[in-house]
Amino acid sequence: MKILFGSRVAPYKTDKEFIEQLIKAYPNIEFCLSLDENHEEKEIVTSDVYYGVPSEKVLLAVSEKLKWVHVPGTGIDGISNQEFIDSDIILTNCPQAHTKPMADHVMGMITNLAHKLWEQRDFQREHVWAHEKYKRAGKFNDDSFVDLSETTLGIVSMGGIGRQITQRAKGFEMDIYAVDKYPSDPPEGVSQIWGLDKLDDLIQISDWLVITSPYTHETKGLINEKHLHLFKPSS
Repeated sequence: MKILFGSRVAPYKTDKEFIEQLIKAYPNIEFCLSLDENHEEKEIVTSDVYYGVPSEKVLLAVSEKLKWVHVPGTGIDGISNQEFIDSDIILTNCPQAHTKPMADHVMGMITNLAHKLWEQRDFQREHVWAHEKYKRAGKFNDDSFVDLSETTLGIVSMGGIGRQITQRAKGFEMDIYAVDKYPSDPPEGVSQIWGLDKLDDLIQISDWLVITSPYTHETKGLINEKHLHLFKPSS
């Protein structure tokens, strides 16, 4: 068996010890480390397994020998070659690879907007004490912070990232609603998980809307101009 590590996602460039351990642990497997796209295009013809994110050029060189492509991340939208999609080659990904960091980032952005942290950072640099500007608590007022416990968070797609966001949003006592292609019983802290037919309703009640669905042919254009007019002015 021959496993080809793609040049676009190459762990051996930063973790040579890991690759050496693989070679030692599996002496009967040939590990091929791509140097660049041209080298990769040549080697994939004789490979059984590909690890990485293949370019369109590399996919065009795929032979019948290739049985499995594994993408070391969540998104697979970078693979759009229809001939490859229609083939019998197995395509897998790492669905839980970045769920927690993504959820942390989402809550960080929400907190940043709710408490105008970018303004406070600038005031700090300028050595300005502007506490009077933020003396009032309120909801989406130009001169106040937003109390997150008085807001509603809408989540589109309750997969791994959506559920991790839920765990964090519960700590802020936010009201949480969601829609999903496969609606199910809501986990603790979530009021409802509706089907996608309730997307308009979700947008209309949400102060914050987080889209965590994968980018596919089905989800492309999921939020369009019509939906933008459904948001609250303060969302």
